[in-house]
Amino acid sequence: MSPRTTEQNEEIRQKSREKITAAALELFAENGYHATSIAKIASKAGVSKGLIYNYFESKEDLLSALFEHIYDNLLEHMDPNNDKICTREEARAFIDYLFDHVKNNISEWRLFMQLAVQKGVMDLLMKLSEKKHYTDYISTFLGYFQRNSDDPMFDITLFTSIIKGFSLTYVFAPEMFPDKEVDKLKNYIKDRFFNKEKTQGNENNNKLDDHAGYLLI
Repeated sequence: MSPRTTEQNEEIRQKSREKITAAALELFAENGYHATSIAKIASKAGVSKGLIYNYFESKEDLLSALFEHIYDNLLEHMDPNNDKICTREEARAFIDYLFDHVKNNISEWRLFMQLAVQKGVMDLLMKLSEKKHYTDYISTFLGYFQRNSDDPMFDITLFTSIIKGFSLTYVFAPEMFPDKEVDKLKNYIKDRFFNKEKTQGNENNNKLDDHAGYLLI
């Protein structure tokens, strides 16, 4: 038997990581982060504890990897060209992507939401946000509200409440929302919050609260 290629080894490593993170997400959500041990995750994933520690330094590191999987790609769509400016077209495209992502990954989002509300988990998410500079992407998105809204803090709060409220209900009871109603809400959000564009540098004088960015996490 010929030795594996570098590509084959990497594919095996990736599949192992995915098995581990999938098992961890399910156990964290159903049994609680603090009550779930590495041994339980290993048993669920069908791997050894040692293999888990080959990929993750600790249970907290594994939790961070779960959040990164959810957030990395999602937040990059807030500023796809990395120019630190969120335009009307980019904001509207992000809403389309967000709705599609939730719809196509309902099970994952359901487990994620069950996990995120657990005691102490949000603190870990805040630490990850600072480490990964997620606030840079979020600040870019907030800049759209700052430039274009007459009351940016209110609009950010309202926008976040609608998005999180709908997502929370949708992932636990998608049968309540026909596709046409979901599309209607998506279009309402785009037209209500992202229907105009002022030039860069014409921000309103309204200052955002220091915690504004955390509303979007």
